[in-house]
Amino acid sequence: MSEAQGMSDGILRQRRNLVVFSVLLCFMKFAEVDIGQVSILGFSFSAFGNPDGVYLFAWLIWGYFFYRYWQYYGQEAAPLFAGIIGRELDKGCSYEIGQIVGQSHSSWTDDKNLTNYTKLKSNNWLFEAKYIVNPEDPAGDYKYMPFELPIPKKELRGAVVAVYFNFFFRKSITSDYLLPFIVAWGALLYAGVLSWEGGLLTQVFNLF
Repeated sequence: MSEAQGMSDGILRQRRNLVVFSVLLCFMKFAEVDIGQVSILGFSFSAFGNPDGVYLFAWLIWGYFFYRYWQYYGQEAAPLFAGIIGRELDKGCSYEIGQIVGQSHSSWTDDKNLTNYTKLKSNNWLFEAKYIVNPEDPAGDYKYMPFELPIPKKELRGAVVAVYFNFFFRKSITSDYLLPFIVAWGALLYAGVLSWEGGLLTQVFNLF
């Protein structure tokens, strides 16, 4: 794993290929590059009878790089994201869940870390705990009574939005893994979908 990024060498390589090629396609579109010569594996090609074919070939390479990065993302990043988001939701929603429960049962006890978003979701949004029946007992001989409290998901919407906002906009891990997709889709829209000489749709239509 790369110590700087926390990413494997494989996904770092695929990320670089996808970003560089996406930026290259955007540059070709912006600068209206006129293909005159191409070098591949030491072989130089010039005087193309069908220059449009070069652009189409370039988009095929872009598609390959996109597919490869998507594969690595599914193997490495998706499980990592799921684990981190789960922990952030548990931490970020704990206070909100405790407040909701406290309004219904002020003397409830949390001895098993019950204010847990993951547990609540897995229990179909039904909170289960115990509350103290006689909290004022001077002898401390407390009696506990189990209770159930439905907590609709919408009640936690604000806390969940805050967790996702913090995760996607304030943590570098999201830009590490998601920025290549943003750059790639931006290149597809700007340099591929829009009609221009060398654009992806133009070249596909020219095949027929």
